[in-house]
Amino acid sequence: MGRIAWQRWLQTLRIHWLVAGGESGPAGQQADQITINDDGSVDLGAFGVSRFDPLSGTWLTTHFLLRGHLAGDESAFEQYVNAHRLAFREQVAMTVRDCSVDDLADPKKLGRKLAVRLNRVLGARYLKSMDVDGLEIYDMKAPPETDPSAEPAVASDR
Repeated sequence: MGRIAWQRWLQTLRIHWLVAGGESGPAGQQADQITINDDGSVDLGAFGVSRFDPLSGTWLTTHFLLRGHLAGDESAFEQYVNAHRLAFREQVAMTVRDCSVDDLADPKKLGRKLAVRLNRVLGARYLKSMDVDGLEIYDMKAPPETDPSAEPAVASDR
């Protein structure tokens, strides 16, 4: 499928803002712009990531603030993240979803995993390290009607 076909498909699904490089979000909302602090750190925002565990029937939700410490070209990093903010945030979410519970419980280990993944995506070593602040992890049992692993209801013939 060619690029034009994908753009039409995204527009049909009303997520045409992805076609424009993630510069604006749903309903025309502008994505947050990052700025680099004087000490070479950058606040990358608040994140909330959920995942479902079908074996236990629970949702694991993780909330945290993310800050990066830059090692490479600051202007190139800022330009890339500001242009592709949603794709950048999705990489963070994918990394968190791929982590084990033990990795999530250790903010330093989670920060190292995020720095490695994001540097790989960026194609250069822009991030020296990542700080995960205010880490909160919730484990909630999914209600039966929203549990994807639940058996479908069967109507009786009474």
